[in-house]
Amino acid sequence: MNAILPEPWRITAVEGRLDLYCNDNLDSELYRLISGNERELELDELELRAVEILENLQDTLSAALTLPWPSVDGRAMALPAARTSEDALHLWFGTKEEDPVLAMTPILLKQVGE
Repeated sequence: MNAILPEPWRITAVEGRLDLYCNDNLDSELYRLISGNERELELDELELRAVEILENLQDTLSAALTLPWPSVDGRAMALPAARTSEDALHLWFGTKEEDPVLAMTPILLKQVGE
């Protein structure tokens, strides 16, 4: 996910938690993907949680940058979306996966929750 973030932002994953840092300072906890003994997620639940994480990221960055992020025209935000395939979670911002405003490298499903 860090490849899509503007400088100086970065995300770290620790013990099932995603934290957003700015200049090495913790800005916010984006999400706790895994809680307790929860290890298996249904694919539709995984997609919903992924979109929630992207929404939290988008809200935090847009507020900090004081402009819509990400955006094609600088006025309206491209909405986050997710889809699972046989072996990966696909994440992007925009109305079409085939023509996203911003897309991430697919995350292998076997890596989710590690």
